Amino acid sequence: MPNIAVRGRSRPLPPDFNIETILLTEHPPLLHVGYIKTGSTFLQNQIFADRGYGFMEACPASRSRLASELILSNPYLFDPVTARNRLLQDCAIPAGKVPVWSEEVLLGDPLVRRYDGKRNAERLHAIFPDARVLIVFREQRAMIVSAYKEYINQGNAHSLTDFIGTGEEPAGFSPILDPSFLQYSHAIRHYQLLFGAENVLALPFELFKKDGDGFVARICRFAGLPATDLPPVSREVVNKRRGARTLEMERFLNRFAVNSPLKPGWSPVARGLRRAASVADKLIPGGAHAAREKSIRTQIAARFGDFYSADNAKVSALIGEDLSALGYQ
Repeated sequence: MPNIAVRGRSRPLPPDFNIETILLTEHPPLLHVGYIKTGSTFLQNQIFADRGYGFMEACPASRSRLASELILSNPYLFDPVTARNRLLQDCAIPAGKVPVWSEEVLLGDPLVRRYDGKRNAERLHAIFPDARVLIVFREQRAMIVSAYKEYINQGNAHSLTDFIGTGEEPAGFSPILDPSFLQYSHAIRHYQLLFGAENVLALPFELFKKDGDGFVARICRFAGLPATDLPPVSREVVNKRRGARTLEMERFLNRFAVNSPLKPGWSPVARGLRRAASVADKLIPGGAHAAREKSIRTQIAARFGDFYSADNAKVSALIGEDLSALGYQ
């Protein structure tokens, strides 16, 4: 009869135990909930998928399961027991490994105007009350630049002004990006209240850019794993975007391509337009890209000013990190 590891001990399984519907682990699960544009693809593909760090994806297609059970499920029909059973189906984690559930839009996805982070946090707590939570955030102006580029890359055609707003919208109307979404203290404090402050690790993305190995080591220690003799962190750029001038061309071309919401991937027309943009990106002079990039950053700085300063001070106090030293307002 197989054994199950429970907090470092081993005991026989009962005869009627279904090994395919329980998470086998001696560590609490790690929930990586976002934010978007903070190195999530790197963490998922190179850290959480590499057993050398001590992590393992909790189950096959874990991101799709999270989306189905938490993000897309009808709030009136949500049941934490049912959701947990579905999430844990076919899960089996070897002793010593930390199961990871990673989906960066659990805090919300402004690119599709979905601001459901609080609801998702409460659902996660109902399903995994003993979990540890990882939040990675990013300086707001840099975040907005990256998010807008991703918004266009996903096939949208709205202008930067439509995306960030002017601050003078009439009642009942709002920009695509809700500015308060990037006031990180709200999400961090709520997760701390739900799971306990000691079970929530909130890290600035800038720490990763400054010291990738140290950044990953902090995550390992937080998850209860050894933080020594770790594999070196790759410095390869993930999800490299096209230049800012090409972005404008893509935005125009996106008007002529519509993707289906029923399946992943691009329509044939969209694929052709993306290939055209890729070719054009190599032909446009670097100076043209730099000038447009500067214009984007200037517009964002003028729109928000010191809007995030007070909240960044709250975040610094919540996580014990001097954000001003990392370029935050």
